[in-house]
Amino acid sequence: MFKIYLHFLVASTTFITSLAYVTNTGTSCTVYPESLTHSGKPVDDTPSILQAFNLCGINGSITLPANNTYYINQVMNTTNLLNCDVSIYGELIWSTNVSYWLSHSIPVVYASLSTAWLFGGTNITLRGYGQGRFVGNGTLLYFSDPNRFIDFKPQVKSGTMKIVATATNLAVQSPSLSSTPRT
Repeated sequence: MFKIYLHFLVASTTFITSLAYVTNTGTSCTVYPESLTHSGKPVDDTPSILQAFNLCGINGSITLPANNTYYINQVMNTTNLLNCDVSIYGELIWSTNVSYWLSHSIPVVYASLSTAWLFGGTNITLRGYGQGRFVGNGTLLYFSDPNRFIDFKPQVKSGTMKIVATATNLAVQSPSLSSTPRT
């Protein structure tokens, strides 16, 4: 089993490593939240999640275990997946930084939308097992600027909305969505 350590401290010639954020066994990756090593304080988990997708997104599997909260503070593009199983048992919470999402969301041609997570590829599954939960905090964006909305149809969607891009043979099963933007 290979463990990836994103942070380490050097004390003389001794390396002190923190709890692994991504563990990698062959083509299987498990992501643990950064908050486990920061006294439970919210820390951006986006780099660790993207690292797992880079390591195990082709002919592999990625797991975000139960009873964990993952904080997403940056956009994610994981559209190069191939023969990949993604299992989300934990909760993903997108940040409430409205100005960031408005200026960094990824444009999507369909209906002039934008997103914080482009997800796609070929032969992929995304499973929530009735436990995986996406908390979008989209309501904050929806009401942040009334001039952006006409007839209750947002001109710019929240960056917290999930989009599946250019997927072939995709299965999505049982994730829970909460506080997504209104349509």
